[in-house]
Amino acid sequence: MVSNKTFKKHMFFGQEGLEDLWKVYHATGMKKAHQDYSLHHVEKRVLKKEQLDAECFKNMLDHYHSIGYAHLSSYFLLYPKYSWTRPHHDDIGHHTQTCITLLEEKDLEGGETLVWDTHYDLPTPEDSYVVKTGSVHRKNEIVCTPTLEPGESLSYGDNVKHGVAQVRAGHRIVLVSWFRRK
Repeated sequence: MVSNKTFKKHMFFGQEGLEDLWKVYHATGMKKAHQDYSLHHVEKRVLKKEQLDAECFKNMLDHYHSIGYAHLSSYFLLYPKYSWTRPHHDDIGHHTQTCITLLEEKDLEGGETLVWDTHYDLPTPEDSYVVKTGSVHRKNEIVCTPTLEPGESLSYGDNVKHGVAQVRAGHRIVLVSWFRRK
C-alpha cells in the first residue's frame, strides 16, 4: 500500500471529546461569510483563546506542541449547500500546519476534502505505453479525497495545495486549527 506523503490522519477526539467539541461549537458566535479569502458561502465560528482550555483540545494541542508547533488559531466551518473552498496553499509567511477535524456530515453530496499529494509512478507494464509532452504532463501531483469519520483529523503543511469541492446537498461541519513552527 502506498502512503500519502503530504497529509496524515489523526484521532485527537474520541466520542467524549467530540461531544465536548459540539458544546464549544454551539457556544461560539457565528458569522456568515460570502467570501473569506478562499472560503465561499460558509458559516464561520472563531474560537476565543479561553475556549481552547477545554479538555477536549488537550490531545491535539499536546501533539503539536511535542513536534515543535504553537497554536495560531481555530475556527469551526459549516459548509451548507453551494459552499466550497478554492484550491490554495496556506502561504502566510510562517511554517504552518493545518489540522481539519470532522464534526458532522449530514446528507452530504459533494463537499469532499481535496488535497494534492505526490504522484506515485508505478512500473510501466510491457504491454502499455507512455506519452509525455509539455510541463503540465510532467507535474508530479494528484488530487486525493481523503475521508474522515466524526472526530477524526487530517493534517498537512502550508506547502500542500488543498480545498473543498462545492457542496451540492446537505452540509458538513469541521474544526480548522492552525499551528506555526516555534
